[in-house]
Amino acid sequence: MGGQASIIQNPLETPRDAARMLRQVIDTCGKLDILVNQAEQGADAKLDDVGPDEWVDEVESAVNTVFLSSQAAVWHMVDQRQGCIINISSSGSITGDGGISHATSNSMLNAMTKGLAREFKDKGIRVLALLPPPLHLVPDTEQIKETVAHMTVFLSTSYGAFTDGVAIMLDGGESAG
Repeated sequence: MGGQASIIQNPLETPRDAARMLRQVIDTCGKLDILVNQAEQGADAKLDDVGPDEWVDEVESAVNTVFLSSQAAVWHMVDQRQGCIINISSSGSITGDGGISHATSNSMLNAMTKGLAREFKDKGIRVLALLPPPLHLVPDTEQIKETVAHMTVFLSTSYGAFTDGVAIMLDGGESAG
């Protein structure tokens, strides 16, 4: 497993931002095989503590950034007849942990993952989500980050080639009860 990677930490607010990001990756790496989306997300806010502006900001950050980057990248992958998009969501989308806007926006991200997987499965593009717990709720964030990194590498290679359209819990069994 070798290759080149680009890490881009800019928020995407417009399709033009996403196109610029994609151009930067292709200029650096020559092509795009794997897209990993991870949007910054807020912390454990209760319903009464979330104002309308904060709600919109969190949903836009989590969902629109992934939408824009996926929209820009997928057509490059279609031309190659292969690619893998991995969305870093949250186990809070299933358990409700992390606050109302966190759980809701990540549930939307999981639904987008499933929809993109169905839309592009016949074009050689796999789309899946990893669901670690909200980092502010776990004592060992390094272990979670390492697990996400290892799963991302595994799923983006031929070893994960038969995995598509799923959301994989990475919470050490916490959601099992």
